[in-house]
Amino acid sequence: MRRVWDVIVIGGGAAGLRAAIAARQVGAQVLLMAKAPVGLANCTAYSGSFSLAIAGLTPEEHRAMTWETGRYLSEPDLLTTLVAEAPQRVLELQRFGVKFDVRPERLSKVTMEAYGRPPLTGVALTRPLAEYAKEQGVVLERGGFACKVLVDAEGVSGLVVVHPATCQVETYRTRALVVATGGAGAVYGRSDNPSRTSGDGHALLYRADVPLQDMEFVQFFPLGFAEPGFPSWIMPPGILDRVPLTNSQGDDLKGEWMANWGLSGSDLEVRKRGPVAVIIAREIAAGRDVFLHLNELTDAQWGERYTAWLKRIYPRHFDPTLAPVRVAPIAHYTIGGVAVTTQGETSVPGLFACGEVTGGLDGADRLGGNALSACIVFGARAGQAAAQHALATSPRSVGSDEQRVTERIRRWTGNEAGPRPEELRSKINRLADDCLGPAREATGMRHALAELEEIADQLGRQTLREQRDLLEALEVESLCLVAQLIGKAAMARMESRGVHFRSDYPAEDNLEWRKHIVLQKKGESVEIRYRQADQPTEQARHS
Repeated sequence: MRRVWDVIVIGGGAAGLRAAIAARQVGAQVLLMAKAPVGLANCTAYSGSFSLAIAGLTPEEHRAMTWETGRYLSEPDLLTTLVAEAPQRVLELQRFGVKFDVRPERLSKVTMEAYGRPPLTGVALTRPLAEYAKEQGVVLERGGFACKVLVDAEGVSGLVVVHPATCQVETYRTRALVVATGGAGAVYGRSDNPSRTSGDGHALLYRADVPLQDMEFVQFFPLGFAEPGFPSWIMPPGILDRVPLTNSQGDDLKGEWMANWGLSGSDLEVRKRGPVAVIIAREIAAGRDVFLHLNELTDAQWGERYTAWLKRIYPRHFDPTLAPVRVAPIAHYTIGGVAVTTQGETSVPGLFACGEVTGGLDGADRLGGNALSACIVFGARAGQAAAQHALATSPRSVGSDEQRVTERIRRWTGNEAGPRPEELRSKINRLADDCLGPAREATGMRHALAELEEIADQLGRQTLREQRDLLEALEVESLCLVAQLIGKAAMARMESRGVHFRSDYPAEDNLEWRKHIVLQKKGESVEIRYRQADQPTEQARHS
């Protein structure tokens, strides 16, 4: 196989696939690399719908809803681009073989639910895109773990890749690189993300001295199963229109916010997910369990498509018709990420990014359905821009860091006294769940950061006893770094905004804190900068 490419795309979800297709359409030789099966082991495969300005929702309404949900931190240029291009880009997917339905609702949606089986409804998007990309000449490669971007004075020149199945380390030459690795939900033990969503792209870009922003903002879905032995899965907030939500003392938890915000459970599927997750998390922190009374659903309601599927995934020992089910917030979406332009450009020439690995579009909270729309809009833009950059750039010789990476792997395989990767992963998960969840405070976050620093010191002494441990060890490095970045950004934001709530700073402060927190690698330390949030255009302000 060739090892010199015009464009390499890292990531096999919607953003990566759309970027690869766009780059190939420009005429570039494109490699799409994913550490897991393309189109499957990513969040796109578990998604179901897009939000966009069609079927009655105007662009102004879409923009205003996103702006307000993000608590006025969305980057105006990114937001304007999404709103303007989503209708064309999403409907264009039909040319690639994607099937969907348009639902005119309070927030218009394009949904793939009829074409994918729960929970993998998003495969109705990723499978056609993967097949189309392959037909167009994109080379799909599975199994490589991108561990270092090679950069010279002119920009990106290559990529160091580990193949965990063989322990082989290779250097790939490329004129342009698109990072579309998705989010970092696996930082948390309680997450509905696939286990491979370990923040590899966030870590890769940070180590390449690329600035990340808004890392304190992690969206938690309010209703996740919390019974022992249950799967890590979510229930749509629309279920709250049918059944009660109470704490262990029997207090109703939904009446107050529905009255205050004027939103139904169905509305909460796309708006106010973060604040509802905070309310539930604070109940649990106070020692009160929270219960969703699915046992009050009628037989007819249990027969509906989604609830019937929920009933099937209940453990055999738990009859859903007899008792309410314990619920708690669950990590769902990484809002923060690398700072990019509307073309997906980062601060390094030839290095592009798109999808959940980027920050800026969602501000402090994400409007439901915008994630897939953003993957398609900015995936197409990043892929096109990367190909144009590549075709205008002369190939260059590239240095390599293979030896250093190989020596690190040898230390792991030759060490018998160090910690196992799964042990370190479990500690990171516990710290994130306990201290970096929806409800935070300084003491807990300081504790987490101190413990994460100790874990970071142990990463070079990991013990690999089996071949499959190598991928786990590489991911643990990403998980530890991203957890530290989330914690440092959360400590730096001394207010509550969107999905970030601090009990020691419970108010939103638009005078002092309507700004972005930017993190960048400086030697062995993290530089923290503050950048005032841009204001929207006059049209967006009055919409």
